[in-house]
Amino acid sequence: MFRLNTEEWEILKSQIVISSWGGTRKLPFAFTEQGMAMLSGVLNSDRHRSEYFHYASFCSCPPIGLGSSGE
Repeated sequence: MFRLNTEEWEILKSQIVISSWGGTRKLPFAFTEQGMAMLSGVLNSDRHRSEYFHYASFCSCPPIGLGSSGE
């Protein structure tokens, strides 16, 4: 798990719909693909298995390119 930096957060906000009301006061945390897989293995419930299914289908999509050199 890591915290996004300001530049990464601005890129991410420009690609998804974010409410302008309120907003976050701090930069959000994010998980790596490996961290998400490890977390789903530790959290053993039907809900977490369902979330892992969504994670697995999401990870089959190409990355959004935060900080990648191919931009």
